[in-house]
Amino acid sequence: MTLSNAPTHEWSHRYTGLLADVIAGRAAPEVSLALRAAAPPDGRVAVAALPSFVAVSPAIDLGRKARTAGRATLFPARVVWDGGPVHAVPAGGRAVVDWELAGLGVELTGSTVIDASGAVVAPSPEPASPVVTHVVATPVSLPTALAELAGIAERGEAALWDARLLLERSAAWHLRRTHVAVANEVSDGEVSSLLDEPTIDGLVDELLLGDASRGVSPAIDRLIERTLAPRAFARVDPQRLVTVALRSAAETAIRRRIGDPHIGRKVRALARASDVSDPREVLRRYRELWPGDGVGAERVEAALQATSTRPVVLLGSASFSAHELKERRR
Repeated sequence: MTLSNAPTHEWSHRYTGLLADVIAGRAAPEVSLALRAAAPPDGRVAVAALPSFVAVSPAIDLGRKARTAGRATLFPARVVWDGGPVHAVPAGGRAVVDWELAGLGVELTGSTVIDASGAVVAPSPEPASPVVTHVVATPVSLPTALAELAGIAERGEAALWDARLLLERSAAWHLRRTHVAVANEVSDGEVSSLLDEPTIDGLVDELLLGDASRGVSPAIDRLIERTLAPRAFARVDPQRLVTVALRSAAETAIRRRIGDPHIGRKVRALARASDVSDPREVLRRYRELWPGDGVGAERVEAALQATSTRPVVLLGSASFSAHELKERRR
């Protein structure tokens, strides 16, 4: 099977395609500044935007995800170019750009020729490399080249917003699913809802935009920056990394909203196992078991109070608070 006819993992390909535009968009202004400072003697230059992701066969086990309709699936691997992915080559010139590839257990190095000579060269077979080794770039006037670079920068800005919106949709799904899990954990299985729909929608906005008034930075922007790192996908596929990160961000946002500290789960498990509800006694036992945690009374009380949230639980046509449900079970 050749790379050209193998299926690609759709979501990963879409997301890294946006990342590639962001990477190129951030590189373009620097190239533009360099051109303005030192224009070619004849005023003609070729602009080349090299790929920051290419399709490879994974060298790590991805389970069923690695096959589509019985065929091996290709995933995007990151290519880091010497000097960045955007280059300007004077008309008649050639540039050799080194690169390193890292993704899904695949590690490669090589170089690519950017040819702006205009010479007609008979095509030769490409070596066995997922990264293109010869790029023909057409020289244009300096104003046109600068316009091309401005367009690359603009596409990068648009791609960043598209990436945000793509992750926002995933974040909304993970928030609702995680909300049910947290509600069950906090209430020991008594309820499946803690927050109403407008509050959850507000948490989606918080993940996308942050909340400056409370010092909460946008989790989605942090995730995008993380996935822009050269080796972000060296040992994991893009969708898996994003899924785990969004699930964690969703849980953090929900627990922050209900005032549950990060040690809340341990505190409640101890209280339930010991059948103790007095925060002072729970704190004493907690410190005996985990003296190195440095937990104080305030966080223990917050963890225990998280169980007193009064969400609405639907049973048939009737609705009950968590407290009312507990009384009905007795």
